[in-house]
Amino acid sequence: MNHRLKSLGVLLFLITLTITACSPSLTTTVAPTIQSATLTPTIQTTPTIEPTPVGGGSHFIIISTYQCNEKPPYEQPTGVLKIDLSRNTIEKILDGNSKVEALSPDNKYLLVSKENVLLVTDLNGKELSKISEEMVIGYDRNQRAGWLADGTKIYYIAPSTNPDEKAIFLSKPDGTQITELKTSRLNPITVIQSLDLNGVYFDKGYLIEEELFYIHYGSSYIDFDGNVESVPNTTGKDYYVYWLISPDNNKMAFEEQFKNDDGSIDSATLISDMDGENKIYLVGPKSVEPKMVDFWEQYTVKALPLSWSPDGTKLLVRIQGEDENKQYTFLTGLFDTSGNLLSDKLPPQIFDDVVWSADGNVIAFTNYYQKEKRELQIFDINKMQTINSIKIDSCEAILFWLKK
Repeated sequence: MNHRLKSLGVLLFLITLTITACSPSLTTTVAPTIQSATLTPTIQTTPTIEPTPVGGGSHFIIISTYQCNEKPPYEQPTGVLKIDLSRNTIEKILDGNSKVEALSPDNKYLLVSKENVLLVTDLNGKELSKISEEMVIGYDRNQRAGWLADGTKIYYIAPSTNPDEKAIFLSKPDGTQITELKTSRLNPITVIQSLDLNGVYFDKGYLIEEELFYIHYGSSYIDFDGNVESVPNTTGKDYYVYWLISPDNNKMAFEEQFKNDDGSIDSATLISDMDGENKIYLVGPKSVEPKMVDFWEQYTVKALPLSWSPDGTKLLVRIQGEDENKQYTFLTGLFDTSGNLLSDKLPPQIFDDVVWSADGNVIAFTNYYQKEKRELQIFDINKMQTINSIKIDSCEAILFWLKK
């Protein structure tokens, strides 16, 4: 698609020159149309026609990059990239330990952490305000700050005014009017998301200092009056429950684990209502009667929810099967909210972050193309084919797709 757009730009440019040379009187009606295109400073010298947005939205993706270490910290931020999908260009907008925590709801600003400093920047990495210099340092890729849905407040995790505790704080985007939400020794270690204007979902846990590794032991929701409720099916487990709330705030997708007689562990992905009721198992062992089982009866299965579509009607699930010879098979399933498998023809090894285009027809994710090197892939889920790929120098990645 990119080559066709570039060819179209060159063709229109040549046509413009021809018309101008042959009919001078037409010059003023043709040239201004091209000259008035809005171009950023980094692409002013490129052809004239602004590319069609990918997937009904922007053609820019923001990526936080990481290096992987053999000793703690095992994942370390190395900066932030802005990728232009229309021209396959990569621009580094932030260096060092910078990591993007969240994109503002209006897609105009980045919430950036750099060790324990939390900043608001523009889309080119220019600092606009400082929110905190005491934010809890993240030793993994999990989110520790975000925006309320209307963009009026930022939430983040920092040391509580209570000794030896952590808490969730609210702040205006300019760093003023900071409020602490008392969490009564719940020790939040990640903030998941806030889909309304009333509260924030978060994970509880503690840090193993010598390993710089967080242990999770459940998830909760805290409203802005300080009232706390446990998230159904996530608390009281002896393992971390991967879970996602649909963008329309109507459904949850989460993992559930099962210990087999031989000591092996299966895990299932299921969806439910927000109160944990009306469970539908999508993938898992035969005992839970999942919607998709026949191919996986010969494997020990691990299934994790990956990402909801923007409208909350579809869910991507990562499925890993291990046979008796310790050989692995991978699959990515696309399901609807009734549990029906829509497709299993997606790239098999989509490991972590997946972001969707504005219209929900295209996804972006990263895969390894060699050891500790990732490749950004753009995949059309209607045509079931890769439409673009760009190599990035990173062993892990967090993606944000600008929607406009």
